[in-house]
Amino acid sequence: MAYKQHFIEWFSGKQIPSYWDVSSGTNSTVAMTDEVDGGIKLTKSTTNGAWATLSFSNYKRPFSNTGCVMHQVFKASTTSGTSCNTGLSDSKGSQTNCMLVYHSDSIESGYYTLTTAGNAAVSHTATTKAIDTNWHHHKLEQKSASAEYSIEGVLSATRSSNLSQSKMMPHMEVYNATTNTFSYQFRFVEIYNT
Repeated sequence: MAYKQHFIEWFSGKQIPSYWDVSSGTNSTVAMTDEVDGGIKLTKSTTNGAWATLSFSNYKRPFSNTGCVMHQVFKASTTSGTSCNTGLSDSKGSQTNCMLVYHSDSIESGYYTLTTAGNAAVSHTATTKAIDTNWHHHKLEQKSASAEYSIEGVLSATRSSNLSQSKMMPHMEVYNATTNTFSYQFRFVEIYNT
């Protein structure tokens, strides 16, 4: 009997649950926030090239590359000098197969962007929504022949090429090859196969 996978994370409490793998380099941090509905915060340090990531531990990839949905609520601390990718990926590093939201002022001129990669061929499609510092609900949907990205319930970008060729797991990452410091906060993630 086949069971569909369904995962929900509210990012509440004092400690990060053990099923998450936390990685960071050069004084960057990943920690639960001490504020109401603040969730988890990934902070990039002032070191050039520093990063912080949050993914499933042990490379568990339960979500289908031909039918899954991811909902997430997140915000950035600034709109300048930032870079974050968040969504679904087959790995913690190179993301050769993924479906991600890029939130960067250097990719697609500072607009929320849908990024897909299949076998290391990467493509970006920008939305018309400029990045900002407010909480937003983001929905990613991977179908058999397309990937769709909605912001606050409005379909904002679609891709039909360079789609993921393997199962995926949640992946959140902040990074930048500058000395800027910034953070991203996530307070909700839901993922399920369709």
